[in-house]
Amino acid sequence: MIVMKLGGTSIEDAHLFNNVIDILNREARRPLVVVLSAIAGATNLLINAAHLARDGKFEEAKSSLNQLLERHVLILENLLDKRATIQDLIFEIRRRFEELKNLCYGISILGELSNRSLDMITSVGEDLSSKILTEAMKERGLSIEYVDARMFMLTDDNFTHATPLFDLIEEKVRTTLLPHTQERRIVVTQGFLGATT
Repeated sequence: MIVMKLGGTSIEDAHLFNNVIDILNREARRPLVVVLSAIAGATNLLINAAHLARDGKFEEAKSSLNQLLERHVLILENLLDKRATIQDLIFEIRRRFEELKNLCYGISILGELSNRSLDMITSVGEDLSSKILTEAMKERGLSIEYVDARMFMLTDDNFTHATPLFDLIEEKVRTTLLPHTQERRIVVTQGFLGATT
């Protein structure tokens, strides 16, 4: 099995997403797991928005989130051809950003940013980029399976510094990832994303 970890600069825009898809297509004859980061700069923007919210600067946090939302929409519109798929993904992305804005609003009211909230905010980028890649690869006819990393990447509850629970991870990988690779499907999952038991 090949595991490919792709950083944010590999998927900064639609052109680079297409480059990644070409690489994955060439490697698809072997069992392949793709671990994806957020698009370039997204994690830093999300962290910054969380800190702005904590400091009572909700409008600035919201503006930062809107810019990141528009970057994702631009990638979608330049990467995918099927209008229905684009619209479905835009709806999902907008929903996620509304959740982020609501969370940031709560943080700004409290003036407190917990480690758990920070983890929740910063993990959104990886989830969105992996969904975009999955749909783009499906559109190109590749055999692909989106697997949420929270289904197998189990950690303790030391938020922002979580420790992986390797015995549980190994067990979950066998049941959630391996069946897809054995069926020669490319698995797309996320980095910087996990769950407590």
